[in-house]
Amino acid sequence: MEDRILDLHRKFQIDYGCDAISADFPDQGRAVELLQPDRKKKVFLAKMHGSTNWLYCDNCRSLFHFPPDQTLKIADQLLGVKDRRYIDHQPTNRPQWTCAYCESVPLGTRIATFSYRKALEFPMFQKSWFSAAELLKRAKDWVFIGYSLPPADYEFKYLLKRVQLSRRIKPRLTLVTAGENGQKTKDNYERFFGRLKVFDAGITDEVIAYVRR
Repeated sequence: MEDRILDLHRKFQIDYGCDAISADFPDQGRAVELLQPDRKKKVFLAKMHGSTNWLYCDNCRSLFHFPPDQTLKIADQLLGVKDRRYIDHQPTNRPQWTCAYCESVPLGTRIATFSYRKALEFPMFQKSWFSAAELLKRAKDWVFIGYSLPPADYEFKYLLKRVQLSRRIKPRLTLVTAGENGQKTKDNYERFFGRLKVFDAGITDEVIAYVRR
């Protein structure tokens, strides 16, 4: 998503709402480099379950976000010697990237997996959920695209319902779905939210025009 946003709007800066620090990988050394944001316009993007372009320091609890085209380097950070032996038959242990503040501490990642028990107790997740709630409180329209409202996401469903009920002026709800499970998804939403506008043929020109309005 970030890659596409920055491709269309090069002057924008991604703000994840969780105090993530902009960083990049150095040409020399192992400690990641901090970047000074030079873009004034922001796109707010709350990633509720983490992101593949984030790395986290367990020592100082700093969260770094990297350009979206650097995700392969981040994936390589998470592979051990046995993993590389299975993948490319090269069991050499490559040096790992370290924190910009705690230079001897290798960085790791935090992803809340798609299960009933998600590891959401880390600071970046708590801040992301708080930011998402604030965005939902202010948004006149909630548009759900390709999301089936699964039972495993009960924390997120609770957040949506809590914010919806707390608002004096309720948001306008739109669902964009497609495929053989489209009717089932529509039924899920109507049971949870009540009546809403539904597009059941995916992202069409009609959907784009509607969302722009």
